[in-house]
Amino acid sequence: MTTKLTKFTQIFSTLMVAITLVFTPVFTQAATVSSDYKPQSLQEMIAYLYGIIAQLQAQLDAQNGVSRTPVNSSSDGVGVARPGSVSSSDIEVETLSATNIDVYEVDLRGRIDLNSRSYAYVWFEYGEDKDMDDTTTKRKITDSRSGWQSFSTNIDNLQDDQKYYFRVVGEDSRGDRDYGSIRSFTTDDRSGNSSSNSNNSSGNYNLSVSDTSVAKGDTVEVSWSVPSNENSPSNWIGLYKKGVTNSSYLSYRYLSNSDKGTIQFTLNSAGEYEFRLFIKNSYNEVETSQRVTVN
Repeated sequence: MTTKLTKFTQIFSTLMVAITLVFTPVFTQAATVSSDYKPQSLQEMIAYLYGIIAQLQAQLDAQNGVSRTPVNSSSDGVGVARPGSVSSSDIEVETLSATNIDVYEVDLRGRIDLNSRSYAYVWFEYGEDKDMDDTTTKRKITDSRSGWQSFSTNIDNLQDDQKYYFRVVGEDSRGDRDYGSIRSFTTDDRSGNSSSNSNNSSGNYNLSVSDTSVAKGDTVEVSWSVPSNENSPSNWIGLYKKGVTNSSYLSYRYLSNSDKGTIQFTLNSAGEYEFRLFIKNSYNEVETSQRVTVN
């Protein structure tokens, strides 16, 4: 027994030195580690190390503004958070299509479901590429009514005849965020050509549904449009459950060799669904529809 305890003590001392060397430079006030403590068993040593790690994690979270709820505990009552235990946002946001597209300005639209939260902040990220380095001012949405609430924000000082990407961001009272899908629009050019002309040559992709709440077995009509130079019989639309990867479609339809049209899907099972538009037989999503709830 003495030999085993000696080994435990040696291992414990080595780990204490390693923790001190790794974490001391990170924290201005490191967790207190007692060099006089001697574990009496392997289980006791593990419990003590969990406690030290929890203290260090708490200090790191405090520096980064993260709040964790303990979901497990060691034998000495110290809470230990498992990886991935930080709660995700309860709110849901969706990016809607842009409207009132002009030469230098546009109205960005989105909607939010607070899901019983009293309030949340929303804003848009946008830019000339999908990095979307620009942001709009945050605005507060309160729970004045149940369900989805739509909102819009005008942005100006844009470049003429330029394609922009954008998405909505929602942040709940805990600081957790939800992100909408990325959409795009193209501003008018100064010669007066509209970005929403009949042959859709501007570079916009659009995807919309006829109804966002249906019963099992109902048919939903999906309207789509692509730039005229992207016409292809290998363009396709997939039906997806909310949040799955692009390869996890439930069904799909190839589109006619046209820049716009409508197709129909029948939804037979309850749940939340969305449609995604892809170009030339790829899995590169260019547009996502509103979500459809099947009751």
